[in-house]
Amino acid sequence: MFINSFGEEIITEKIYANTILEINLAGITNPNLSYRMAHNTNPSKMHYQYYVFEHVLEGKGYIETPKRTYTVCAGDLYFLNKGQYHIYYPDHRTPFKKEFIVIRGPLTDSLVSLFKIDSSVIVRHMDVSPLFHRIFENLKHQETLPNDELESLIFQLFQLIRTPDSGMEFKNDLAVLIMDYLYDHIQENLNMPRLSSDLNISESAAHHAFTKRYGTSPMKFFMSINLDYAQQLLLLQSQEPVSAIARRLSFEDENYFSKCFKRKFGVTPSQFRKAPEVGQSREFRPRK
Repeated sequence: MFINSFGEEIITEKIYANTILEINLAGITNPNLSYRMAHNTNPSKMHYQYYVFEHVLEGKGYIETPKRTYTVCAGDLYFLNKGQYHIYYPDHRTPFKKEFIVIRGPLTDSLVSLFKIDSSVIVRHMDVSPLFHRIFENLKHQETLPNDELESLIFQLFQLIRTPDSGMEFKNDLAVLIMDYLYDHIQENLNMPRLSSDLNISESAAHHAFTKRYGTSPMKFFMSINLDYAQQLLLLQSQEPVSAIARRLSFEDENYFSKCFKRKFGVTPSQFRKAPEVGQSREFRPRK
């Protein structure tokens, strides 16, 4: 760890990177009234192409965009999308202290697409200190980028700030609430009894509401989005065994995963990895 010119405690000077993920910077910003960050403020020089996650530990700060200014306080997690105009700085009375991570790579781009993240700034009030702590500890004690663990932690960050389908106009729509729930549990071993219990609704009511709105069952949709993510992993992680990807997505075994993958894309995972253009995604798009 070292202290940079902004007084930030930087976890490591080294940039951790593999073929799908780059950790450019990670650390803690201490209260500092002179701290001010500006990204892509000149339209002719949009060079900052990183995703930024920051969690405010104490104090208050501001994020300026061309459309509005956001106020962030202790307990807020905020996300800054890549290639966007951002200026952010602390409040002059109670300057923020925050933890942060700056990342990019094909994996992060795929997660942005998967979770439909298109906002320039996203703010969520939640305690993510344990998640940041695990990321920092991972970076401190590894000499190379540890694919499985760190990628899983980054996945969780994107999952937390994903664009929900249940906007205000749909807040009482059971089908949309179920859709959000399914996206929140990608990579988990999910079934209808668990969904029913977690949402405190009957299985039949959940199935009827979701099928009526989207034209497919909740579990078929859940399978579809997991397979879409699996397809991205096969493209990005060319060295990771198919069996490992199956385990990561909580499939019972590699054979079952391969069977489901072929049913959706027309080729097995191994065939797709050798010739991805043969199994172009027939992405499931729920009925409006």
